[in-house]
Formats: sequence, C-alpha cells, structure tokens
Amino acid sequence: MLTNSCYVDISRQFSFLPVPNIRDKKGNEKKVVDVTAGKDVRLPCQVKENGVITSWLKNNKTISPSDHPRMRLKLNKYLKIKRVQKDDAGFYTCVAENDCGKNTYTMQLSVGSKLTLYYIVSNDHLECMRWSSQTTF
Repeated sequence: MLTNSCYVDISRQFSFLPVPNIRDKKGNEKKVVDVTAGKDVRLPCQVKENGVITSWLKNNKTISPSDHPRMRLKLNKYLKIKRVQKDDAGFYTCVAENDCGKNTYTMQLSVGSKLTLYYIVSNDHLECMRWSSQTTF
C-alpha cells in the first residue's frame, strides 16, 4: 500500500512526517506560465514542511540559479527569472524532497514577443491599422 507519509525515528521517538506538499500543485496537471520577453517572472514552489530540500530542473536537467545571473531562488517559495529571454522558455520542474519521499511540480514557461501596434496616417487621418500577433517561443 502506498502512502503519502512515513514515520521517522528522531532521537528514539517516532514522529509522523508527510511527503512534501507543493501548495499550487493540482494533481498531475502542468501549469503554463506566459510572459512577455524582457519582463520578470516567478515560478512558484511553496513548500510548508520543515526539512524539505528543493531543487529545480529545466527540461529535465538540473539547474543552479547561482550559475545563471538572471535567476534568483527564494528557498521553498519560488524561482525568479529576471528579464526573460526566448531561450528561457521550456519546462521547469520544482522537486521537493524529504526523508519520506519527493513531490514534483512542472510548469511550462512560454515567452512571447511584445505586442506592437502599427498604423499609417495620411492626410491627417488614419488609413490603415494592424498589429503583430504575439509570438511564442
């Protein structure tokens, strides 16, 4: 029988310890986060339990925010990416782990271009107007 908790021997006493719970996670759904290039984004991973170690993956490869100057990690809260670029797009997974197991939460970061409005004025009146569609990377 599988459970979402376990018993841990702490100083010869047993205590109940749950598998980490990620606040925003709903079942196995993957969240899509849309952001415009050049803006900042926060990818949430709120874990309340003590003794939980969180790590991050991008496209199933471990990432370390210290290796990426535009990334900041708020432990057990979120991963922040400053001035998002198209190469930041991909699948980000938060891994929360303790002695009783691990839980993951995957988000797809979609980076779009800025919306640009074009218009032509001729003889003091608007003749043509169009806008670029948002491009997603």
